[in-house]
Amino acid sequence: MFQLNDETIKLLQSFSEQIQKQLKPIQDIALKIGEEFQKTPKSIITLAETGWYLPADFHFPTINEIKRLVDNGEIEKADKEMVSIIDEQTNDIRNGLIEKYPHRGDAIRAGIRAHETAEYYLSVPLFFAQTEGICKEVTGHRFFKMKKGNPETLQWADTYQKDTVISMLLEPLRIAGETRRVQETNKPSGLNRHDVLHGDSYDYGQDKVNSYKALSLLNYVGLTLEELKKW
Repeated sequence: MFQLNDETIKLLQSFSEQIQKQLKPIQDIALKIGEEFQKTPKSIITLAETGWYLPADFHFPTINEIKRLVDNGEIEKADKEMVSIIDEQTNDIRNGLIEKYPHRGDAIRAGIRAHETAEYYLSVPLFFAQTEGICKEVTGHRFFKMKKGNPETLQWADTYQKDTVISMLLEPLRIAGETRRVQETNKPSGLNRHDVLHGDSYDYGQDKVNSYKALSLLNYVGLTLEELKKW
């Protein structure tokens, strides 16, 4: 029977300890990634409820940190972070949308041009209109249409298996959020599609964040959902 001498055993023990020591940072990173991933579904919902929609390539820790700002009432800081993300991606958003929907190219160019020149009274309704039409093309349902208090897009989102990454990213289709909640007569909102297009909100263009949020929605419906369909 083969036996190891004491010196060999000590060498193997030392080798094992070295391997464990080297693997620990990797294990710690994996654990951290897992923790951030577990937080992400709630972050996606919170941001959608406040009017922010995510690109397909967002980073878990960044979005979770923005949710933390929202939860702490630091809305301006959260908005600033999201505005920065959209600014970095505006060219890619424009090019991606025009490539996928060339028949909407003129409208998309006009909307983003208005956004970039601070003509937010023009960009917001244009973004809403294109979101509605593109969502119908991608899902078969209009984004802003509600049925018995629920978004009609919920029906499409629920065709995907629950507890998957794709289902998690489809959460914004299951909630009304600020953009498509039922109108409140005495509380018109510059981010609510009905209030804007029905003329109840007359100062929505004074806040650039409304345009950035509307653009994030157009990007989500036009590009993120299309990527999810491929997955």
